Amino acid sequence: MRLRAARTGGCVGLRFLAASPDYCPSPVRGEPLKPFERRTEYLTLGWNVIGVFIVIFAAIKAQSVALSGFGLDSLNEIGASTIVIWELNGTGKQRQKRALRLIACSFITLAIYILFQSLRTPYFHSHPATSWLGIIWLFATFAVMVALAIGKKRTGEKLGNPVLLTEGRVTMI
Repeated sequence: MRLRAARTGGCVGLRFLAASPDYCPSPVRGEPLKPFERRTEYLTLGWNVIGVFIVIFAAIKAQSVALSGFGLDSLNEIGASTIVIWELNGTGKQRQKRALRLIACSFITLAIYILFQSLRTPYFHSHPATSWLGIIWLFATFAVMVALAIGKKRTGEKLGNPVLLTEGRVTMI
């Protein structure tokens, strides 16, 4: 793919020929993202909204604690993406701190749930059925989330945005 220089609104950057004409990296550290740059968050949000329904259905059908945890993780990702989109609509250290705290709380809650279920499942001797839908969705999600996490990391580094960088690391995990 060829690259070319683009001048948009006084900002110079490189873009792919297929990229949107309004693409321009934010030149000022902490400046809110432009619609093009928000794309990774919207893709994450959309993927996880669809995934929640698929995974919860598969978890109920297979009676799988692991799949229900994966579904809750998708809910956490929805929350984290929503928080990041909210934070990216404004600037300021207070807003960033609040966003980081909200993301941390949501993932601590998920860790507590997983710990509880990992202690509860052996106690009740529950054995889930195999879920091919869950397995296929897990592999697809892995591929999509790795790509999105890399995109978030690059955008977060370019903007010097700690919230986007943190959410990118969470997406990778």
